Amino acid sequence: MPGTDVGGNGVTNGVGRRVCALCGQRVDSGTGLTLLVPDSSALAAGLDGLDGERLVTACGNDHAAELVAQARVAWVKEQRWFGRLCRASVEPGMRDSSLPGLRDRARLSAQQLQAALRWNAGRTDPRTVLPGGQPLPSGDFRPDGNGTRPR
Repeated sequence: MPGTDVGGNGVTNGVGRRVCALCGQRVDSGTGLTLLVPDSSALAAGLDGLDGERLVTACGNDHAAELVAQARVAWVKEQRWFGRLCRASVEPGMRDSSLPGLRDRARLSAQQLQAALRWNAGRTDPRTVLPGGQPLPSGDFRPDGNGTRPR
């Protein structure tokens, strides 16, 4: 998908014109729809309440409905939890934090943390270090926070 325009009003064709995120048709000003769709990879900087949604442009109601349906199918809750963990890792005072401390800052349960770490480990190119520099365990993280165990 091409980039998002500066105003965050949906997909552009690279020259500032909005296009439908489904078919690529140009959407002129005053036409089309701009809507929020679920996106488990979307994190709003410092605004937890806006996580999990992104703006897209549709050329009409049918394409808007299809974009929402596709987004719902693509939702991966573990991806969102891992994103929250990554964001917590770069917050002030968290650089030397333990995984349980990051879990608490990200407001994840122990089970959500485990699921997020499993999701990351199953990726083609999993992270081994969080963006804040904290290393990730090589095995499953135990909910009691006492380290890892072999898979």
